[in-house]
Amino acid sequence: MEPVDEAKFRGGTAQIRLKWEPVGTLAEGEWYAISVRFIDRKGQIEHKGDRVRKTTWRVPEEYYSIASLAERAFEWDITVQREIINPDGTMGGIPISPTSETWVFYWR
Repeated sequence: MEPVDEAKFRGGTAQIRLKWEPVGTLAEGEWYAISVRFIDRKGQIEHKGDRVRKTTWRVPEEYYSIASLAERAFEWDITVQREIINPDGTMGGIPISPTSETWVFYWR
């Protein structure tokens, strides 16, 4: 829902909040997995994100400082995941929904 696809923001202190439609009530151990991808200053693809139970999330200001100076496009999408325990004992998640449409915003 927000920001609109291809929205433009200026400056490292911009307050960027992602917002999406809820899928209904999340069960215990389920969350929204936020995936944000962008090119870093070394020209590599950075994969960042978080997992939350609400339908909004603020993009950390640090993403601005590690993004490429030339390429400032940030792609993002959401997947609902269920919590699992990985074979090595760490917590992880498995997708239980299709990935949302991918949107992009520009942060210059």
